[in-house]
Formats: sequence, structure tokens, C-alpha cells
Amino acid sequence: MENLNKKTIAQNIAKECGFSAVKSAKMVEDILDIIKETLKKEEKFKYPNFGYFKARYRKERIGRNPKTGEEHKIVSKKIVSFHASKKLIEKLNS
Repeated sequence: MENLNKKTIAQNIAKECGFSAVKSAKMVEDILDIIKETLKKEEKFKYPNFGYFKARYRKERIGRNPKTGEEHKIVSKKIVSFHASKKLIEKLNS
């Protein structure tokens, strides 16, 4: 099974819509930039019948090296989480 990436998405858009490969690649890049900016503003990116992406903070915590048992501090940071829609989950399980 092949992984889906930006290049494959752009190629599919070019084939389905009749755009040039360059124009399709630019469209994909522009869409991803909009999604990144939306998440950066801590807003949700929703795609109906697919799910939504949401940026959230992960708190600072203590981690442990499994080999040595040595503890160290893991700093807080933003992460992105994805929540699948009911329709997507149903489709995956049918």
C-alpha cells in the first residue's frame, strides 16, 4: 500500500480537473498553508463527513529514560489532534 502525500494529491487533482501539475501542486500547498494558519490561531479545521483537526497544548511533565530510569522534564508544547467523524468511522468499519 502506498502512502498518500502532497505529490500524489496534486497529481490526482491535475488528472481529475485538467489543471497543470504546477498549478495543482500550488493549490495543494496553498490549502495546506491555510490549514496550518487556522491551527496556529488555535481554531479547528473541520472537513464535513471526515473529521476535524484541532491544536491544543500538552502540559509540561516529567519523563523517564526507559534504559537508565533517569527523569527529565518534557516541556509543554502545542500538538495537533484529529477527531474522525462518525461517518468516517462507519465507512472504515463497514
